Amino acid sequence: MPKISSKSLILLIFISIAFAISSAAFYSAIQKPLSLDETDETNMGWQWGHLGPKAFVAQEKGGLGIELSHALLYTFSHALVQLIFGGGHIPLRLYGLFHYLVSFCFLSLIICRLIPDKDHKPFAVITCGLFYFLNPLLLQHSLVVNADNNILTTAILVFLYFFVRFESTELKSPGYYRQRLILAVLLALCFWSKELTPVFLFFGLFVFRLISAKPKRVLSDLVIIGFFGFVIFAFSWWLYCVFTGTDVFGFVKFTIINKSKLAFSQNYFKGIYLKFFAGFRWPIYWVSAQFFIVLISLIFNRIKYFMKNKSLQITDLFLFTGLSIWLPYQFFKPSIDMMKYQYPAYPLFIIFIVYFLTKPGFELWRKIRSGHLIVGLVLLWLLSLHYYVLGDYILNLWQPLSNHLNNHFFIYYFLPSLLVVGIVCLFSSKAKIFSNCLISLSLCVLPVNAGLLLNQAKAEYSTVEIWGNYGESGLAEAINYLSASVTPGSIISVRKDINYYLQYRAKIKLAKNIDPRLILSLKDENASSMLFSKIRIDYLVIDKMTRFISPSPVILSLIGSNFVLDKKAGDFYIYKNKRLYDL
Repeated sequence: MPKISSKSLILLIFISIAFAISSAAFYSAIQKPLSLDETDETNMGWQWGHLGPKAFVAQEKGGLGIELSHALLYTFSHALVQLIFGGGHIPLRLYGLFHYLVSFCFLSLIICRLIPDKDHKPFAVITCGLFYFLNPLLLQHSLVVNADNNILTTAILVFLYFFVRFESTELKSPGYYRQRLILAVLLALCFWSKELTPVFLFFGLFVFRLISAKPKRVLSDLVIIGFFGFVIFAFSWWLYCVFTGTDVFGFVKFTIINKSKLAFSQNYFKGIYLKFFAGFRWPIYWVSAQFFIVLISLIFNRIKYFMKNKSLQITDLFLFTGLSIWLPYQFFKPSIDMMKYQYPAYPLFIIFIVYFLTKPGFELWRKIRSGHLIVGLVLLWLLSLHYYVLGDYILNLWQPLSNHLNNHFFIYYFLPSLLVVGIVCLFSSKAKIFSNCLISLSLCVLPVNAGLLLNQAKAEYSTVEIWGNYGESGLAEAINYLSASVTPGSIISVRKDINYYLQYRAKIKLAKNIDPRLILSLKDENASSMLFSKIRIDYLVIDKMTRFISPSPVILSLIGSNFVLDKKAGDFYIYKNKRLYDL
């Protein structure tokens, strides 16, 4: 039996600790019920499983037709999971975990293709794994029932893997155009996963080609990959629509026509302006500020390299494609629920960062002694404990910036990393100072993320934001209480995730469900009276997001005269109609 070196044993212990933290966070997140937009996706999969491929045809009144919002590969695969394993939240969250693991496999394959030295490859894969599995944004959002962070990310990484694999093929080689057609099919698969982000992906690829100054490859990629990829998707989509009678432009109307009106309205641009700087806080602290500092430092280093050599490397493709996905969502959707849209960019950033850290990191690994490694491992664990004690600071992002200054959050968050980098600068030679600082700052990413993941693992509240419901508690309790209380034929006013659990999981046939936001936003006294006297709502549930609406005094008076607070479940207030107490 081969003897394991002390350095390898220390590394194994470190990886085991990281795996335990990641596993605890996964286990906790998988147990949480589906919420808000997740149930829309689940409901689509459930109905497709029962109605078949014609589920998106406009149904007669009272039918089970579904609104077509995006391309359907995600819905099809989700429906298959529900048919085989059932529609509970655990199989659906495990479906996300499956894509998370598959995506890591392709991330590892890509980094191994990029790095020529065989001795460096295992080190690079381990580094990728630590960045990937200890990334709170990737881990938590991988379990959200949504295409962007599941099948779309997998499709993008598959496309980029084969792009890198085919990159060495010369333009005049016999297999060159066949390889471009394979890439066109894979791009079509990306469009089938979700229609908008692949446009950003291809734009990044196209810009990379232009700056690389390879005009023939620009033309072949634009025509064969881009044009034919879109044609393959459009033609296959048209065939599906002809076969099923589905509206060919269904998701185009939903995404481009309907949403573009909002995205380019004056009020929307005003909102972007007002939330511009605040919007950056969410991705920065989800992924860690240290991660972004490393990324930005490498970007400036690559700009310096380009100015000197007037050339790019294939590795720069992952920077261009990552930024082309990240920037549009950051600037045009700077809201707290944008992380699931930015999600595919982060594996690309990880590839870019790890590539440039591998060589200096491996050299440092070979030279470092076991005693120093033990000290480093203890230091990383103490830093993780520090960030664990600091708490779940994602909750603090709801607070004004002034609160962070008053409670010295920035000092507690940044000071440990500054001290580590300062010590490294003090003992580094001038030639090694940049690489050593990047390595030390990259190591600081791990305890920052580990501390946040540990807090999220123990949390009894939502640890993702769908509409900004991060930190919301009591959803499961509210669902269980209403499932036992609501009777068939009732008219209720609950948000859509509770309605999903009542109608599709508890199998309660409700007469009607009215969005509580609609009730609280009513202003007209006659309409309000009619709503409460003629429709006769049995249960009204006010939740964390609904409470952001400031109801008129008339609505508050009508709620007070018609309802009694029957149950408080965390952030959910369940009101019961007074007349039900007389029955």
